[in-house]
Amino acid sequence: MKTSYFAKRNIPKDQKTISIALYSPKWYEGKTYKLLHPPKYLISMGVNDIYKKSYYKDVLDKLDANKVYAALKDYILLCYEKDRNTCHRSIVAEWIEKETGHIVDEWRPPDVQTELF
Repeated sequence: MKTSYFAKRNIPKDQKTISIALYSPKWYEGKTYKLLHPPKYLISMGVNDIYKKSYYKDVLDKLDANKVYAALKDYILLCYEKDRNTCHRSIVAEWIEKETGHIVDEWRPPDVQTELF
């Protein structure tokens, strides 16, 4: 499991992606995982302590992190914000790490130098 954002169109086609955003871009044809969608009232709030507490209460506290990880472990979780720290995907990553022990990093393109040699 990794996280990223929709604008990174350089994610290879062979990577499995899944949207955890409430609304996905029109061009996005991949899967969505509705269980991690933020409630509509949180969308314009921006990630802060109130957002985080509300997202836990309304979404994460109702889920089993081990089951979510098992379902999504091969996916890159997508949402809108370029900066992971200003997005609910950082909260999801933190929750998965805390509850399951699995590290959820931000997806990065493969190192070109490594691929050449």
